[in-house]
Amino acid sequence: MVNQKIKKQLEFYFGNANLPKDTHLRGLVAQDNDGYVEINRLCSFNRMQQLGATVENIAEAAEANPEMFQVSHDKTRVRRIKPLPEIDDSIERTVVVKTYPLETLLSDLESEYDGKYQTESIRLIRKIPKELIVKSNEQKKNGEKPEPLTRSFNGTVHIMLKSVDEAKRFENEVKTYKDTPLSTIILRQHLQNKKEERQQRKRKRDEEKIRDEVNERIKLMEGTLFTVELPPSQEPWNFATTKNMFGTILGVERPKIYVDISEDAKSAVVRVAAVDLLEKFVTLKDNMKFNEHILKVVPITDAEELRKAAVAYVKSSNQKGNNRPNKKKRFNRRN
Repeated sequence: MVNQKIKKQLEFYFGNANLPKDTHLRGLVAQDNDGYVEINRLCSFNRMQQLGATVENIAEAAEANPEMFQVSHDKTRVRRIKPLPEIDDSIERTVVVKTYPLETLLSDLESEYDGKYQTESIRLIRKIPKELIVKSNEQKKNGEKPEPLTRSFNGTVHIMLKSVDEAKRFENEVKTYKDTPLSTIILRQHLQNKKEERQQRKRKRDEEKIRDEVNERIKLMEGTLFTVELPPSQEPWNFATTKNMFGTILGVERPKIYVDISEDAKSAVVRVAAVDLLEKFVTLKDNMKFNEHILKVVPITDAEELRKAAVAYVKSSNQKGNNRPNKKKRFNRRN
């Protein structure tokens, strides 16, 4: 008599959902020119060991599904004969179900759903609890031997159904398990939600980083920002000509001064970065001249104006950093 649990597990191993992703099993398939796998190798798989599988009952299970499997004449090898589909719709047919009781077993879920729904596979998600990771890290820091990190069922199950419609039916109908409320969602939507959550966390981290950088930049900018009315000129003032003007006034060829010219080119916000230039700039600000024209220089002390300048500086710096070529990629190209 065919062992149905072994048959179902064998179909899972060689199924459309598992085989394309199972590098170990695909490696065994690739070792034989005809795609056969030694059945005794399958007997060593964890789940088969739990089911007490033998070469004989795995061969019987394969022979019970001749559309999918072919067994060798000596009944020691098995191969999949049904070709893999060109389009993988497994994430559309998989339902992510959360909040199962932690003591739930795979056999419990198989008994619960196999008769009601056309299930292809049921996989309990096992992860290392965060508290164990934290405890292990603390033990390492203290020079102690860390406890082994073992995975345990976290209450989430991935259930793959035979079709997309069956998956939608399962998602809509299954809401409880032994009086425990469950949440169900198709895997594709689940993955999309996870992606959006990661993006949202990244945006939040970026915003916090920018806020910290802006606050730090405000402290550095205090006392270094000035509004300057530019003198009359035949040509509109630009960054280069304005910077050259201040170089002439301060007696420095290439002054470390950053200039943001207004749209009408009649004034500019000037930031003096170097300490020695700042002292000279402050000394001259009340009587600053260029071509016999006295420049009106006003220190920027308003908190909002300082913040605007700091935000503009941080955004500009981050954008320049993002536009820099990746050194590692350049190195790879040279080699």
